[in-house]
Amino acid sequence: DGWGFESLLPCWISANRTTLFWLHLHETTRSKDPERSRSVNRQTKRMMAKQGSDKPRAPERKTAPTQAKQRERVSPMHFFSEVRGEMRKVAWPTRQEVINSTIVVLIAIIVMATLIFGFDYASAKAVLFLYG
Repeated sequence: DGWGFESLLPCWISANRTTLFWLHLHETTRSKDPERSRSVNRQTKRMMAKQGSDKPRAPERKTAPTQAKQRERVSPMHFFSEVRGEMRKVAWPTRQEVINSTIVVLIAIIVMATLIFGFDYASAKAVLFLYG
């Protein structure tokens, strides 16, 4: 508890996708021998029947794209009241967190600028040495 997040999807979906993948792989690579081709056990068959994946599905028809709905316009007052409500939900950093983050960024900028300057200076001297 307290580790990561709770999944919104039940665990059996990923297990079934894996099972269906292996079944598909088996179907495409199975031998012509009927005795060897029946490797799906009863439990897998029950699971597939429960999901409805044991029968082939008809291909889904694509519908013609419909026109986008017109969004309802809201008044500026309503808009800004919603903005204010959302801004109350924001987890703002403390003053100390902002100071620490700023210091880290400034140090990183100084280090990167120094490295770039050093490489530029060294490569300029090398070019002048070779060709100059």
